[in-house]
Order: sequence, then C-alpha cells, then structure tokens
Amino acid sequence: MVRVTIRPGMHHRESLRGGDVADVTEAELAAFGDKFVVSREQPEVEPVPEPEADPWAGLDVTDGARALAEEHGINPHLVRGSGKGGRILKVDVVGAINGGA
Repeated sequence: MVRVTIRPGMHHRESLRGGDVADVTEAELAAFGDKFVVSREQPEVEPVPEPEADPWAGLDVTDGARALAEEHGINPHLVRGSGKGGRILKVDVVGAINGGA
C-alpha cells in the first residue's frame, strides 16, 4: 500500500475526493497515478500483539487440576498425568505441589 493525497479537482473511487489522503495499492498507483500525489508520511500500522502461549495447549487436564496448578504456579508440562490416557488429575497436581511430579 502507498499513502497518497488525491489531487485537487480529482476523485478516486466513490468516496475519495481532491485533498483526501488514502492508501492505495501499487496497481492503483500505476493505473491512476495522475490523480495522486504520493505522500511522504507512511500509513499508520497498528502493532499486532503476539498471542500469549497457552501453557495448557495440547494437554488433557481436568478443570480442578488446572485451577489448582494455576493457583500454585505449577508448570503443567512438569506434571505426569495418572488418569486415562495420561490425563492430568487433581491428585497429580497435589503430588507436584508436594515435591513430586
């Protein structure tokens, strides 16, 4: 995208008139360049925050075990699940809190 100002007396698209500032594609600039003055200012880009990693992603854990682990700051990847298929149960978290994993 290129930041441009529409030349006085010109219009582009339905909503842009002379003096308006807009972002246009390189293709629009090439096709309709006589309507525009390229602005020196750059388009404002909102920073996209990085999504926070979910430490629970991919883990099979009961709600009670998760709540207890979060309350005690237990890293869920250090808890060995004893439930069916390795599911992390509340008793597993209690064991981790007491020094076991």
